[in-house]
Amino acid sequence: MAYGEQYPRTCAIFKDPMAAIEQYILPGHLPAAPFIHEHDTVVTMGSCFAVNIGRHLQQHGINVVVNRISEDANSPLANRLLLEYLIDPTVEPQRTLFASHFTPEAARETIDPITRASCVIFTVGVSISCFEQPGDHLVLTPYGGSKDCYEWRFAEPREAADDLRAIVAMIRQLNPDVAIVLTLSPVPLYRGILAKSPFVDDCISKSVLRVALHEFFNDAPANVHYWPSFEIVRWLGSHLGPVYGTEDDLPRHVSDELVRIITTLFVRHCTSVSATGDTNAPDPLVREILPSLG
Repeated sequence: MAYGEQYPRTCAIFKDPMAAIEQYILPGHLPAAPFIHEHDTVVTMGSCFAVNIGRHLQQHGINVVVNRISEDANSPLANRLLLEYLIDPTVEPQRTLFASHFTPEAARETIDPITRASCVIFTVGVSISCFEQPGDHLVLTPYGGSKDCYEWRFAEPREAADDLRAIVAMIRQLNPDVAIVLTLSPVPLYRGILAKSPFVDDCISKSVLRVALHEFFNDAPANVHYWPSFEIVRWLGSHLGPVYGTEDDLPRHVSDELVRIITTLFVRHCTSVSATGDTNAPDPLVREILPSLG
């Protein structure tokens, strides 16, 4: 078998972050040809990366619709149930879970752009979810009753991978020819829940999702891609100095400069548009479609 790139032997490579990403992270994740073109419609779903890449693509003449999902509600399970509800608003327990967040018109407005899109970029964020007891139903905002009514737990990687397969299948049901990009958000978990430490719980949560994505891509359908924004921020970023809160002192916010690098590389390798965008272009339409748990 052919081995991959060796881990960098010196820190000098990190003086040029973009070159380091090109050499050490992107191999194996680049498409054979660009799949986004000028005037295409792209739908992004998820949290931070969905908004950031949406804004960047809009600056390059691409029509973008952002369906923003709070980081803390952005699990594969919640997203699968959400898409099931949007496709069929009568199905239970999805109707009970989501009907208060969507009018029938809002549901259609969320689904319609997917049917017309050339690409859907889907970012997942957490693998921990809360379930109402008894009944074991997913709960989005578990702060209104006794703690005895709820059980928090991490998904198993296989469960999360199955949810990702269902999400991709539903997107393809709506639009058979659409390109799909899956990403893992590098934004940390909002709070510690099971381990009490936000750092420990975040490590477990992201690890489950990254293993689930690995399992998914072992037999992924054609024209489904992974963009390694998580690895860029969390792994290579550990060699770059502070990569969170550098502009606003908020330790869950990825630095603007690293976001710029990530989105620039995405535009370079996944689109056919000009590398020079219009920074005065209007921001994309952003819909807030799932609430924060915090």
